[in-house]
This record gives sequence, structure tokens and C-alpha cells, in this order.
Amino acid sequence: MYLLRFLRHLNSRDLGWEHHVLCTSGKGGELEASYRHEGAEILLHRQGYFNIFKHLGMFHILKAGRYSAVCDFSGDFSGITLLLARKAGVGKRIASYRGWLPLYRQDPLRKAYAGFMRGMVRSQATNILSNSKACFELFFPNYWENDARFKVVYNGIPIEPYSQPVDADGLRNKLGIASDKVIIGHLGRHDKAKNHNTILEVAKRFQDAGREDIVFLFIGHGIPEGIGPISQQLGLNNVVCSPARIDIPDILRILDAFIFPSITEGQPNALLEVMFEGIPFVSSNIPSIKECVHYDAYDWLVDPFDVEGAFKRVALMIDNLERFKLKAAKMQPWIRKRHDATRCFGQLAECLRSVRP
Repeated sequence: MYLLRFLRHLNSRDLGWEHHVLCTSGKGGELEASYRHEGAEILLHRQGYFNIFKHLGMFHILKAGRYSAVCDFSGDFSGITLLLARKAGVGKRIASYRGWLPLYRQDPLRKAYAGFMRGMVRSQATNILSNSKACFELFFPNYWENDARFKVVYNGIPIEPYSQPVDADGLRNKLGIASDKVIIGHLGRHDKAKNHNTILEVAKRFQDAGREDIVFLFIGHGIPEGIGPISQQLGLNNVVCSPARIDIPDILRILDAFIFPSITEGQPNALLEVMFEGIPFVSSNIPSIKECVHYDAYDWLVDPFDVEGAFKRVALMIDNLERFKLKAAKMQPWIRKRHDATRCFGQLAECLRSVRP
């Protein structure tokens, strides 16, 4: 989604850039149509890790494209892409780290391979970007601050969608949520890193406490298939599941609070959007998330697996909703300035534009 928003930013500035999106899984994915709508050419090429023929295929794609710049968003695993890009004559080669923790299984072989790739990133990249300082501290400790190629570029959030009116009652009706229910929301695909089990346990605590006034709303790709059956097994009647939607700014308007106990997020757009809208939240106290929230919200952060702590904080918010909404609203100017789309996306555009000699 970050890349798609960036392309929309480029198109809105009418820079005349041509952009290609290379899908190394060999599949276009759920956002393919959206990318094409923004004028991107979609290239499908299954890369793999140890297949020399796949690497040669990538090289020929990069060579034939005569690209001015290549940006790979796969962190450590962008090393081979950047090497091939250099061999193909690409002047600007950018590695982008988007997550706070490695997503691969931490066995010796994978750690060794990732370490080798990280060294390749350092040797082949003209720029190394991340959306948090915490990420660089993890992957490049005692190094990144002394190398001018490293730059933290925070996620940009366009403010325009949050200024439109919304039919709150109509939207609640479409979701099957009564107008008198307090809605605690969560946005994110069904993925282990999102830590949905903690949210479900919190929902169970509220149901066991007889809080029939509260509903937990899950929205994201794979949510009905992944979360729906689990909530049924737990006997939860206070959970509503919805697939991914395109009206997220409208959805945010009907939320009373938000819960986001993520394990590995670098800088979650969902949480940033919630802060943009001035919604009180409970989230993880991992370094990358603590970095992106206002210091007045530090006491809203808990260990991602602390069910009891999350339950108590959400309950406190719901029972004092107006006070917490006022506190969240006071943080809006700070978050909107820090993650201004024009400034943040402009920083990435400048990295792509200024090719080293």
C-alpha cells in the first residue's frame, strides 16, 4: 500500500515519470488493478533465492528496461536485486527496510543467508532507507548513523480523504453494527505479525465481563476466513469481520477506539491513519511503534502479548471516552505535520531523482 500511495503522489505532481512494478512472487496480487490504474506497468518474475537462471532473468529485465533507478522494498533480501541492477547499469539503487523484525524463521541457515544479503545491500546500494530509526538500530547497529546513504523516511499519509463527510449510521448498518454499540476497530490483513489472537482474547475478556455494549470490528484481507472461524470457536458474539475495503477513511469515522498489538510493524499506516483521525488507541510498545506515536500516548502502549494490560487500557478508554478522544485530538497537529504526504513522499522522490555520478 505504501508504494501505491507513493505512485499516486507522483501522478498528482505530474512529474512524467514512468514506473514499473516488478512482482518477484510471480503473481500480481490483490493491488494489481490499482497499480495499473496509476499507470504502472506490472512485470511478473518469480525470483527465488538460489536459482541462477532466475537471477539471469532478473538481470535481463533490468538491462532491457534501461532504468534510471531501482527501489527494492524487501530489506535484506534486496541485496541480489541491487547487485543485478548495478551490473545492468542502473545508477540509483535503493534498498528499503519496512519492518522492525525479520519476517523469516530464525534458523542458522536463514540468518546466515540474510547476513550475507545485508552485506550485499551495504556494498551495492546507493541509498538505504527505512521508515523508522528502530529498524536501522536492529539491522545496522553502530553503523547507520555514520553513513550518509542511510536515511529515515517516515510514511506519508494524504490528508484529503479524511476531510470528506460520512453517513455513520448507514455505514454501521452495512456492517451489521447497531447504532448504540461502542466500536473498537482493527485494520490489517490476516497475518501472524498482526497478533490477532491477543485482540480476540481481549474481546473474550469484555464478553466474559458482560460488556454487551462493545463490538470488535476486524477489517482486512483474509479476515473473514482467518478470524471468523476462530471467533466462533471461542464463542464470541462481539466480533464483526469484514474483508479489505476501499472506504477506510469512512470506517475510521465510526470507530470509538482502536487496538493494534502488532509484533513486527516498522511503521503501520493503519495506526498512523487512526492518529490522523484523532482516535484513541492501544498498541504495542515495540520500539518502531513507540517511535511513531506522540509521547503523550506512551501510556497507551503495552507488550503485544499482554492481554490483561491491553484489556485494562481499552476498558479505561471506553469508560472515559470523551476524555481520551480529546487527548487524541490534541495530538493530531503533531502527527499530521510529521507524516505530511507531500514532505514524506517528496523525500523518497528526491532520493530517486538525484542519481549519483
